[in-house]
Amino acid sequence: MEVIDNFIDEKDFNKLSEFIRSEHMDWYSQEGVNIPNDGHMQFSHVMYDKGVAGEKIALVGAIMDKLRPFFVMRIKANLVLKTEKHVVHGMHVDFPEELDLKWLTGIYYVNTNNGYTLFENGEKVNSVANRMVIFNGKEKHSSVTQTDTLRRFVINFNFIEGLPEEVLEKYKY
Repeated sequence: MEVIDNFIDEKDFNKLSEFIRSEHMDWYSQEGVNIPNDGHMQFSHVMYDKGVAGEKIALVGAIMDKLRPFFVMRIKANLVLKTEKHVVHGMHVDFPEELDLKWLTGIYYVNTNNGYTLFENGEKVNSVANRMVIFNGKEKHSSVTQTDTLRRFVINFNFIEGLPEEVLEKYKY
């Protein structure tokens, strides 16, 4: 697991954060956070899925420039509303565990709050604005709601890692 603070530069972060938090961002109600009808709800916006880019994909350009993925499986923004006490949504992986691929999951935190990501081994990554956590996509994790801010914004990236820089250099034209 890798936690990276100040993942993108401040100018790019401010542009992304302002738009995600504005009335111009389209949010869609999702009955169920990990699986349909799991008793929880959130709002989401799919930016990329199964080879189809949504109209808001340009918002994450600076993040994609840093990740440099070989292949993108899905990019999805999530919005969770404040709860009176922390709610653990349930351990899960974003794609079926039997999928015979080695992929990474990245969670990018858009705003700072007391919500966090909980991992099956007990580790926690706090929601800090402009922080990215990258981990093995088969590692079980759960979002945990916040109690201190009205809204919690994260963007989830599921991707296959890009080629190492030394390989790219070797095959440059």
